[in-house]
Amino acid sequence: AEGYTTKEAERKKHEKELEKKGEPVTFPGWDAIEEEMAQEKPKVWLTVRDEAGNVVRKIQGPTKKGFHRVAWDLRHASKSAIRLDQPRREEGQRFFGGDRGLLATPGTYTVTLSKEIDGVETTLSEPIAFEVVPLRKGALEPKPVDVMAAYRERVEDLQRETSALDYLLETSKKKIRALETAVTRAERDLGDLPDRLNQLERELREIDQAVNGSPAKREVGEKTAPTIRQRMRVAFEGISFYGPTPLHQRSLEIATAELNQHKPRLLKIAQEDIPELEKALLEAGAPLIEGQMVLPGEEH
Repeated sequence: AEGYTTKEAERKKHEKELEKKGEPVTFPGWDAIEEEMAQEKPKVWLTVRDEAGNVVRKIQGPTKKGFHRVAWDLRHASKSAIRLDQPRREEGQRFFGGDRGLLATPGTYTVTLSKEIDGVETTLSEPIAFEVVPLRKGALEPKPVDVMAAYRERVEDLQRETSALDYLLETSKKKIRALETAVTRAERDLGDLPDRLNQLERELREIDQAVNGSPAKREVGEKTAPTIRQRMRVAFEGISFYGPTPLHQRSLEIATAELNQHKPRLLKIAQEDIPELEKALLEAGAPLIEGQMVLPGEEH
């Protein structure tokens, strides 16, 4: 198969050929070097779709010249929230809030080969159909495929929402700690602001315990009351050959209900309470914290 390279690789290949011939190698110029540095590496994609044409997974293949074999692990793309500092990779290993998608249900799928050069994706093949089938017949009768697919979508929705809540919770706790440092550097009286910060920190701790359990009990290996994280793990187990049992369904329902219970309060803390305290600290002459900017008309 044809290989795909970058402008930098092509330049270096040309320079080596000049060296072999004993010819001078000239400097290409800073503009050319910067253009090389800005260029995205070429990519080869294998796109798996279901019978309805929905994209199930995009798998990155090798770009080197030659024949290659690429395997699909029979999983959907992960629906977990993506961190801003997360490495650009297709696959991760974290189970909860990570990049591992759910298993695909048996059925007919297609795969299409394409290349992506400078952000432009070009199809290289017609769709090729294949079947995903169970390896063996189980002892119990499996749920219908449409029932398993509907359950998987509900679990994916929970995975998306819970991982986003988990990251927002972590970011909010970091901001509170930064604001506590800013309190010690304020130039004017802060009134009850330190107490309000302390109250928000307690509320975030309560939400954290609902999602992840008691840190004190986890430290010594003591069991905790079921958390959103634990119930979600149980719900994940329903993505199997047999499909979800009543236990899996109930765990999904409880996890979703508990998430919806804590989500509004966390959103208010992140979107209203913390910005309000940031503004009050700025007015008191405290330093800016990471991600905070002074808008026109707010200078003090």
